[in-house]
Amino acid sequence: MLGTASVKSQNQNLSTLGDSAFEAGNFKLAKKFLQRDIKKDTIINSRYYTLAAIFSLFNMPDSSFFYLKKYMKKPVIPEMILSDPDFYNLRKDKKWLPIRNILAQQYLSNNPNLEKEPTIELIDMNASNMAFNKVIENSKKTFGKSSKQVDSLNRLKSEINFTLQKRFMEILDKTGWPKISEAGNLASQSAFQIFENSDLITQKNYISLLKNAVDNKEAPALHYAIIFDKIAVAENRKQSYGTQTKFNEKTKKDEVYPIEDEKNVDKRRKELGLGPLSEYLIEFGIRYKLPIK
Repeated sequence: MLGTASVKSQNQNLSTLGDSAFEAGNFKLAKKFLQRDIKKDTIINSRYYTLAAIFSLFNMPDSSFFYLKKYMKKPVIPEMILSDPDFYNLRKDKKWLPIRNILAQQYLSNNPNLEKEPTIELIDMNASNMAFNKVIENSKKTFGKSSKQVDSLNRLKSEINFTLQKRFMEILDKTGWPKISEAGNLASQSAFQIFENSDLITQKNYISLLKNAVDNKEAPALHYAIIFDKIAVAENRKQSYGTQTKFNEKTKKDEVYPIEDEKNVDKRRKELGLGPLSEYLIEFGIRYKLPIK
């Protein structure tokens, strides 16, 4: 007979395997491990959360809500659920609204200085904006980048993003760029990610609102730099802050798109409130040195 320590070790192993399979995009295998796991040990609440996400990705809302409600019997981080793109399929179900309202109330109660709208709506919108990314990456590995499955998912994302962009512009026209002091960091990040996925015309029309927020310390300077550079690259111009990179198929490495007046790029970045480009590019695995003046 197995001792307590041995049983606990087996359970932890199932949980680890389930989490690893989920992160790798193998949702069926993750579900198998985690469902076996909770039959043995129901103490670790995070397993319910992962199962809820998996069943949502499978578009099985009843099972997803079942596990999500189990997860929410204990104290939760409300913004984690509100902002999770894996729950996109639940947002279409009438049972989502009361859960969303409870989570929103908890989040605002924890952050009393924030305004309800557009804070919660922006977080909601970005969860939809980021939806299906895991599924698309998994489908690329399974079926290939040019497969019908991936093409179908990309069309769905385009339709979702078009709707979000339209609503996002309405919010910007009404309230301006969301301020960190009023909407919080999460909503500010959400606004940026929606904006980053918007079309070129929208970015050009509204980037001045973002710049004004940055100038008033109400949005991160990096957000402006990224959008400013994205516009330049999209128009076949050199970027200013070095934020845009591309994968070189020949060298199999990431590299930086051409930079305007490159010897002064760090000076421009400093004026905007950013650190040296070499430090920024470390996360992309790029070793960068300024050109000799």
